[in-house]
Amino acid sequence: VGVGVLATSDQIGIHKENNLYLLYSYRIPISRQNKNSYLSFGLQGGFNNLRSDFSVLNARDPNDPFATLVERNMTWNFGSGVFLKHRNFYAGFSIPYILNNKVMSLESFASSAKQSRYYYLTAGYTKKISQHVKLVPSALFRIQERAPLSFDANLTTVLYDVVGLGFSYRLNDSVVGLFELQINENFHVGYAYDFTTSDLVRFSNGTHELMLN
Repeated sequence: VGVGVLATSDQIGIHKENNLYLLYSYRIPISRQNKNSYLSFGLQGGFNNLRSDFSVLNARDPNDPFATLVERNMTWNFGSGVFLKHRNFYAGFSIPYILNNKVMSLESFASSAKQSRYYYLTAGYTKKISQHVKLVPSALFRIQERAPLSFDANLTTVLYDVVGLGFSYRLNDSVVGLFELQINENFHVGYAYDFTTSDLVRFSNGTHELMLN
């Protein structure tokens, strides 16, 4: 059994969202000979709190009803998933947010925004090339209602079970270079740089990502 807490805070422009979720997982061994072969089930539930402060915008029309509007919305949601690990192969499927909640409702304009349910499907495999070199290809598919299919294709080379070098391609969006260093069994760090290839390249020079695990 595994339990945990997930707390996030994200701000984009005038919108700020804080989330708090409780997580639970249950693992079932599927091989007596290999302790790394198991089937795991996960469940999460919690709250999303969204605050949109339109008053910070520079309104062209001072009589614009948006000029002083502060929209607040709190919703609850839950999600689930399943994960299979067998020897050098893994696969998983999850629905992080099952409810299609209304996240914004501007009644004065008969306008609203809703969450769209989305699904994750992932799989990967570790191939031993030599005593000190491994290749780890993997893929992640994202399927969202009323949105185009998106996927990541990844390939990482692991040297001496310590250093990881790889790249990733995201459909119609970006190419990513990554580096990972495993200090010991319980601690590793990583860095990735996202080269934008979509039309957003006019506004973005790329994204730095740091990981501490």
